[in-house]
Amino acid sequence: MDVRVKLLILLATSLLIYSLIVLLKVLYDYWWVPLRIQHFLNSQGLRGPPYKFIHGCNKQINKMRSEALSKPMGLTHNILPRVFPHYYSWINLYVDWERTIFLGTVLKLRW
Repeated sequence: MDVRVKLLILLATSLLIYSLIVLLKVLYDYWWVPLRIQHFLNSQGLRGPPYKFIHGCNKQINKMRSEALSKPMGLTHNILPRVFPHYYSWINLYVDWERTIFLGTVLKLRW
């Protein structure tokens, strides 16, 4: 074989191996690690919104934020539903208030 053909095969193989390594690293960082963390937290009784690959809950957060900002603000001092509507919604959905206690300003979980 010609030297150029061998060099081309070596270059193509190196590029393929590099692409495979990058793909595995991306899948590990953006898919495996978040699912492992979610499983770990669920096993301890901490629930939350399900993980969605790469973009997470950004679409849901943007939708909630635009809905909250489109409504006029009430006269109460409760600003959390307007500034962080996703936190407010998730707290109401996922926090089990019977298992939580407050120590000053710190929230602790009872087991």
